[in-house]
Amino acid sequence: MTEVEIKAHVYDLKALRERILQLEGICGPEYRHREDSYYGAGDGPGVLFRIRTEQDRCEITRKLKSMRGLAEVNREIEFSVSDPQACREFCESLGYQVVIRKEKRGEIFRHEEVSIELWEVTGLGSFIELEVLLEDPRGADEALVVIHALLERLQVPETAVEPRMYIDMLRSR
Repeated sequence: MTEVEIKAHVYDLKALRERILQLEGICGPEYRHREDSYYGAGDGPGVLFRIRTEQDRCEITRKLKSMRGLAEVNREIEFSVSDPQACREFCESLGYQVVIRKEKRGEIFRHEEVSIELWEVTGLGSFIELEVLLEDPRGADEALVVIHALLERLQVPETAVEPRMYIDMLRSR
């Protein structure tokens, strides 16, 4: 799976939420609370994978990241596990350690093929994420056109776009 995503700082969450709700064909919101633990090798170069817990679900994700301008275009390898604690213990028994943790709460909307997510990220503030998931990575450029057009419709200025990953922002605090 390929994820095409742009995230941006949000300075007026209420006004942006209202603009999202005014989009024709909008679905949602779904309320979410996500807790992410990012793992790396003890002496390795950084984050290798993420364990995400959300309500009664747990997913393991490895992102092979690349940037196209201000957007992330990532190949994602992801699967679910039934026992988050056993998964953590298994990973730690192999020598992986938590490098950083992230918590975010928010709402997810759907507009056509785009996931529009409004988040409050603990320690970082409010963000919007626009994301398209693709089976074929060759559709990334077209997805970026759709995302940029939607950002413009929502009046999110390009100056608010944040190219850094959340974990890099958390580390630099």
